[in-house]
Amino acid sequence: MTTLSRTSSPRPRPDAPAGADAGAPHASARSSWVPELHGLRGLALALVVLFHLFGHGRVSGGVDVFLVVSGYLATATLLRRAERRALDPVAYWGRTFVRLAPPALVVLAATALLMVLTAPENTWLQTLREIFATATYWVNWEMISGQLAYGAAGPGTSPVQHFWSLSVQAQFFVVWPLLILLVAAAVRRTGCRSTPP
Repeated sequence: MTTLSRTSSPRPRPDAPAGADAGAPHASARSSWVPELHGLRGLALALVVLFHLFGHGRVSGGVDVFLVVSGYLATATLLRRAERRALDPVAYWGRTFVRLAPPALVVLAATALLMVLTAPENTWLQTLREIFATATYWVNWEMISGQLAYGAAGPGTSPVQHFWSLSVQAQFFVVWPLLILLVAAAVRRTGCRSTPP
């Protein structure tokens, strides 16, 4: 009978996150999966949904917590890839936007249809501008230019206002890999080494 040694390499976890480095040792994949952080992000996302369902003053939005935790997890993945010189911003953008775009486009198409069926015609142009800005991930700047805050509520509230935080997240995903690459190049040039989280 053959027994397994306690020092044998464990198999990769099936529940490792999609952002875990493919082909990396198991220890690296395990260290990238922090259940507490993913649980906190899930709780923050639930608070965002409740905030939009039940309105202001009843539940905290959770957007800031969701964005901070998501940013930390994304940064950890990018730093690991930059350390191995395997960070490809174009591939990273492709994976990110393929994941984000399909459900967003379905919601935007439904919003446009409902606008035509139910909204006054004098609101169509502005709503279409906001839908286009949402599809191109800069609706937060479109709303800022129109002096509409994320936490605003009332008759003037945009039907795509809940995409504000998604636009912020998408802009982060565009800019941050480039900054990570610049920092990694500077670190290599100076001969310094860092340990990614």
